[in-house]
Amino acid sequence: MPASIPPGVLRLEPLPSHPLADPAVAVYTLRGDAATEFIKKIDIPAGIALPPRRHFSSAQPFRLKILHFNDLHGHICHFTEHGEVPLFAKMVSRMKALRRQAR
Repeated sequence: MPASIPPGVLRLEPLPSHPLADPAVAVYTLRGDAATEFIKKIDIPAGIALPPRRHFSSAQPFRLKILHFNDLHGHICHFTEHGEVPLFAKMVSRMKALRRQAR
């Protein structure tokens, strides 16, 4: 069982790769309670190898986009009088569009 995460800390954890995902792309999640208090530290456990730090300059601008999906409470689709609205599918579609745009 993983050690508990203290308030004010988020722990970086790798997610298993999906069989259809690009194997060269590493996906991580941050675990912890971001609502209890301000986050003061991101804990990176031993054994997680992050890519080397890149040096950026104004001649080579970049954009960092962080996507956050909150707990859906079991609602992967929204029911309306006109039918179902697939929320999870919309989130996946948005992520794919952003990845295409970034390339």
